[in-house]
Amino acid sequence: CQVFMHRSLLLLLLTLTPAAGFSPLHPSRPTPRSALRGLKLQSSPPPSGGGAPLLRSTLGRREALLLGAGVLGAPGGAGAEEERKGSLRKGRPPLTQQDFAFVTGKYPPRVLVFESLPRQEKGKPVYNAWGLCVEDSCGYVGLKQRYEGYKKYKAAITEVSTAVAAISGGASNAEVGSEEALGKNLRRAILFANTQLISENYGTGNEALVSRFYVNEAYYALGECFSAKDEAKRQAAADLLRDSWNSYLTVVNRAIVPKVGDKFALIPA
Repeated sequence: CQVFMHRSLLLLLLTLTPAAGFSPLHPSRPTPRSALRGLKLQSSPPPSGGGAPLLRSTLGRREALLLGAGVLGAPGGAGAEEERKGSLRKGRPPLTQQDFAFVTGKYPPRVLVFESLPRQEKGKPVYNAWGLCVEDSCGYVGLKQRYEGYKKYKAAITEVSTAVAAISGGASNAEVGSEEALGKNLRRAILFANTQLISENYGTGNEALVSRFYVNEAYYALGECFSAKDEAKRQAAADLLRDSWNSYLTVVNRAIVPKVGDKFALIPA
């Protein structure tokens, strides 16, 4: 009986095909539950040697293994119709797939408020092998790396802030420059966040993933601003653009200390 079960599982896995419409998955990251929603299994003819019909699916082999092992929840259920965000949005490819939504299947709030972020308890400093932690994170990123990254990407971040403020204030597309140029600066925003939030010793943590989520949201909103056919839709996209960019700045500003540079100002509503 056990031999039959193992044989059936092996045949099932060998017949699974990659998911259509999804980009290749990062080999070291599990697929978020959102990516499994709407999964449909279909019966195929029995194998030539006889036996029960095999199940075919658009689910990839890695996801099938994780699903079978109970690592991932079953598709559908509560929240299955929830609007996708970040790298999971439909219709417009993200700047990067490796953001918080893709890795965890969860979404940060639309507006990230600094006061709501976790803080160290007063009088209880935390140390790691390299010294005192920055804010509440022991994934210390060296000052030299942060300073050089700030110097390299400051102009790009400032240009995006200027454009976001203009769009939020009702400026036309022609007045804020080209969508392509702004998109390139948003790519640089991801690189800038890497210099501020990622250490070679600790790898990519939640802060970097969250910052990428908000850049993806800003990129989506920017495209919507340039393609909107009526003023109401453009204003809604402009509001999302402002909220997403401000949230991105909230994340990276935490790593910007006086020895690195000045924190970036948020865009007023």
